[in-house]
Amino acid sequence: MDFGETTTRYREKVDNALQSYFEKKHKEITVKDPIAEENFFAMQNYVSGKGKRLRSICAIAGFFAVGGKDEEKITLPSLSVEFLHNASLILDDMMDEDRERRGFLSAHSTIEEWFDANIGKTPYNGYLFSNAKSRFAVSMSVIAADMLLSLGEQTIIESKFSGEQKVDAIAIYEKTYRQLNLGQMLDVYYEYKPLVSEENYLNMAYLKTGTLLGGSLKLGAALGGATESQLKALEEYALHAATCFQIQDDILDITPGAEKGRPLGSDIRKGKNTILVIEAKKTLNEKEWKKVEHALGNEKIGEKELNEIMQLFKEKNIVTNAQKIAEENIAKGKAALRKAKPAFDKEWMQFLDALADYLLHRSK
Repeated sequence: MDFGETTTRYREKVDNALQSYFEKKHKEITVKDPIAEENFFAMQNYVSGKGKRLRSICAIAGFFAVGGKDEEKITLPSLSVEFLHNASLILDDMMDEDRERRGFLSAHSTIEEWFDANIGKTPYNGYLFSNAKSRFAVSMSVIAADMLLSLGEQTIIESKFSGEQKVDAIAIYEKTYRQLNLGQMLDVYYEYKPLVSEENYLNMAYLKTGTLLGGSLKLGAALGGATESQLKALEEYALHAATCFQIQDDILDITPGAEKGRPLGSDIRKGKNTILVIEAKKTLNEKEWKKVEHALGNEKIGEKELNEIMQLFKEKNIVTNAQKIAEENIAKGKAALRKAKPAFDKEWMQFLDALADYLLHRSK
């Protein structure tokens, strides 16, 4: 099974299913007010943007890996994790105050532009936001995320699986979102914590990334009739694969030419405790660490200082050490797949192996 061909095929299938589902749900809008239309189409455009659809593809892979057969049957509920993923991105961008996501305006930034064009300057006397526009954008973004979560659950309910299978899938969906929120909570908190241990960081990485990857695989597998052994193997695989994903994400942040969709060194400017920062604290001498410490959380850091830090990370093998941790996790993830009883479908296990390699070597 060719990884690239398989992901392309199912990405197109998921994109088409998303389009059809949005068209169906648009007809169900009962609020006769232009803002309801605006909110719906903004939400649709956000989800329909260019995306790899890896979570939905993982749900499909989990389904087939345990012996599922009906491709059409699994497609609709596979959308659930795409809705969940995008809901989390809307909230993540808002908390990080990112204006862009992968080169496109973030949801709250899009809403701010709409506010400027349609409402304009408005008096504001509240204490939580700096102006009425920010309050409106944040409020609408939270509502959009809530609606996406609801749509995700609805795709499972509307699927053609048995009631018992739907209950199992919804339980996985809801647990995934709870765990994802715990990871986001830690991510926000760790920005204000002077130093985070490697163990705490990896736990946060799993909660933020691994639970969604594992939840996607397990949701599809549950609908395919997975055993407890198979579900456990997928969860362990996801833990290690997601750790690799997060480490690679941290490395790409300081890699010139990487297609991250945000400025080089964004994590350093925001003061994030990435694996590179944690390794730097353990590796660098006091003078070298002071240079890194001065840059952390400094939004106005110059390109020269940033380049010096990136060079320091490379010279002191901090990047190399992080890559080794990622490689070790990929090996553990692949080994976890071999523990499943009964064994996973051979071709789909090869696909999951290839997915792990992709997460390790990705450049964006």
